[in-house]
Amino acid sequence: MKQSPKDAMELCVKALSGVVESMKARGIVEVKLGPETAGRPSRLGSLDEVLTLCERVDSTEPVIDWAHIHARNGGKLKTASDFQKIVDTIEKRLGTDAVRKLHCHFTHIEFTEKGEKRHHTLYEAEYGPDFQCLATVIAELGLKPVIISESPILDVDAQKMRNILFEKLEKRKSHK
Repeated sequence: MKQSPKDAMELCVKALSGVVESMKARGIVEVKLGPETAGRPSRLGSLDEVLTLCERVDSTEPVIDWAHIHARNGGKLKTASDFQKIVDTIEKRLGTDAVRKLHCHFTHIEFTEKGEKRHHTLYEAEYGPDFQCLATVIAELGLKPVIISESPILDVDAQKMRNILFEKLEKRKSHK
């Protein structure tokens, strides 16, 4: 936090590259490391920074925490189009495979001007982002992401997300 963003990035690239080299030296070659988007603007972990890490360091793939992106950017994930823009950015920079099998986290989040404050359940509708929007993008593009619930009630919200996604997939199937 006392370094410039550029210096923090260089330090992270060096450290992460060292971990990858150590893994390779031990014969660990099929494991990917996942830099994750961070929920506070004061921390390394913007979408651009995570994608840059993945471009610069072998054996990495992004972990997209939608709540963190939402909080970091003042609640700007409001529509399916907002999610689509992020997916498009990832695809443009890292390729189609990166978005097809995207590893991501989802929950509702409370935030301040400093970013992430607290995770909330999907039943707390006053918080965002809206999973319906992400599910729409997943269904429309035929993505097969891994979605991890980070809700205070993991199992309940994971089932709720699964049901919403299945509903979107069924709706898409019936429109073909």
